[in-house]
Amino acid sequence: MVKKILKWLGRVIFIVFLGFIGGCLSPFIISKIQFLFDTPPVVSISDSISIANTYIVFTTFIFTAIAIIVAVASYLFSQEAAKSRQIQENTLFSDLIENCNKNEEQGKKLLSKLLENELVLEHFEEMVKERLDILVEQHLKKLETKKDAAEAGINALKTMIDKKPTHKEDK
Repeated sequence: MVKKILKWLGRVIFIVFLGFIGGCLSPFIISKIQFLFDTPPVVSISDSISIANTYIVFTTFIFTAIAIIVAVASYLFSQEAAKSRQIQENTLFSDLIENCNKNEEQGKKLLSKLLENELVLEHFEEMVKERLDILVEQHLKKLETKKDAAEAGINALKTMIDKKPTHKEDK
């Protein structure tokens, strides 16, 4: 898309350049044509004023068109730059993660730098707290299961002791 825009912009600039060259050369060519045909130009004051006004309006249109073209091109280039920057950031971030997985020392350095940021530290603390809460709950469930099994064993032993016949010796 950028190539198409650049190609179009190049064509517009080329056409404007040709118009500029034609405007610069036209007085010279017109004077030579008049010299060849021996017809002196009839110029009045009102003609020169209208020519000046036309020139002013024409140049205003040209400068306005150039300003619009530059503004549109700048906007499109900034959009492309933002897209390419986002792609670069994603690529660099994935490379960083991959390198941290391969190199433990680099991962530790990255983590220590990240923990210097207060917002990252708060987020990290929340994540650790949530994970610890989950682990504590799982451990408590295991302990409750073991406790229930131990209580069942104690109750079974008590019932066995209570049912055991006692031998009384006669005197």
